[in-house]
Amino acid sequence: GQVLFLLAFTGYFVWAIVVLCLDSAAMDCECAEDSWVWLYGLLALVIPTALGTIMGCIKAGLQLAKVDDKVPPVFISLPPPITMITLAILGIILWADMEDTCTDFYGENHMQLLVL
Repeated sequence: GQVLFLLAFTGYFVWAIVVLCLDSAAMDCECAEDSWVWLYGLLALVIPTALGTIMGCIKAGLQLAKVDDKVPPVFISLPPPITMITLAILGIILWADMEDTCTDFYGENHMQLLVL
């Protein structure tokens, strides 16, 4: 189960990087100022991945120093869900505030970016 998840995440990560590179023109389009879809895609890809890596390193360091029993588990497990909830709320707000003309523009020119 965990190997399949890792393979799926790796596939998604590679696809997302390719989409962000191919649709980099969306950064400078007229709708980018109001919706910043490309930047949100970048943030939603980089921040959770970096945070997961950092939290994994911190947890490994605590275990290596044999002090992991002195740190409450909530300090290790709470940051990722808070980050995901924050990004989800930001995404909902951005999607709700996007004008129909921008939705049509992204749908016609940068569909993979919208799927991301």
